Amino acid sequence: MRIGWKLLTTSALAVLLVAPDAALAERRSGPFVADNVLWLPEVFNALSAANKTSVQDERRAEDAVFKKVQRALSRNNFGSLTRAELGRILSLSNLNVEDRDLTPDDLEGTGPFAFAGLDRMVGVGVEAGSTSFRVDLSQNLLPTLLVPTVDGGEITDYSALDEVYSISRVLKGKGGAKIAKNGINFNATTGELEVSLKKPFNDKQFVNLILELDDGSGGSKKKGKKRATSGPFVQITFANMTNPLADEPIVVPGTFSGGTVTSNASDVESQVTADRPNNRHFVVAAQNVPTAFPGLDLNTGVVTDNNTTYTAVVTNGVLFKKFAVQVASPS
Repeated sequence: MRIGWKLLTTSALAVLLVAPDAALAERRSGPFVADNVLWLPEVFNALSAANKTSVQDERRAEDAVFKKVQRALSRNNFGSLTRAELGRILSLSNLNVEDRDLTPDDLEGTGPFAFAGLDRMVGVGVEAGSTSFRVDLSQNLLPTLLVPTVDGGEITDYSALDEVYSISRVLKGKGGAKIAKNGINFNATTGELEVSLKKPFNDKQFVNLILELDDGSGGSKKKGKKRATSGPFVQITFANMTNPLADEPIVVPGTFSGGTVTSNASDVESQVTADRPNNRHFVVAAQNVPTAFPGLDLNTGVVTDNNTTYTAVVTNGVLFKKFAVQVASPS
């Protein structure tokens, strides 16, 4: 699932926490999302002991990355983030979703927009002074998440989350900008969400919202009244960020030796810009690189390929965008 990994083995399953409170979720053994995979207690408990350990270890590690990203947003300073950290919170299931547009139809082309970004993050391009934002959650968010099938302690299959669940409610999460009273309006039929804040939603501010999911099994009755069944919860961060910008192809220098082409991600990053101040950009994946070659080393930033072209996945800590890269021989 994770970028640069071989797909799941008995001892190498990595996942990502999405529950509002990691420690509380572990104590209660409730549903959680990891590596954009929704884990129900009975499914998680069916994993082998080795896989459970890997899941919990990676879950805690990735939750720490999300906290670090939110700290960077709050401080408007991304200097402490690294490619390796941001690459860790971009799953393959998310990266491979081509249509990431969450903009309501009537806002298309008017300026405000919304896109799915890194795992369980959404970027909304809110204009200065605006105290609200709108997002269409009906189509292109849930397909980035998966539901696993476990047999004999191993994951044997995945289903897209939207094939199993829909969103029934949106609730206020903990942290970020303050939401106005009755400021969350979600239409479960259309999937449109409107959030109103107490103050203008400034550049790089964020809010955490909790999506309650419904598998369509209906409600239960208590004291003669029908009550909706409480489904799994997924916490999503909505941040006021715009997409990375660059002219394509991005041309970078490289070295050529015996059929191997080597270049550096920092040369790509230096050519990516933004229409907002203080943004920083990180290459977190190199696509269209043959599996026989390493591709991007997230720690060093070196890209190793057998071709002079590849696709760089660039993120600003919330949203990501793919750019064509051309590696040129030194003059």
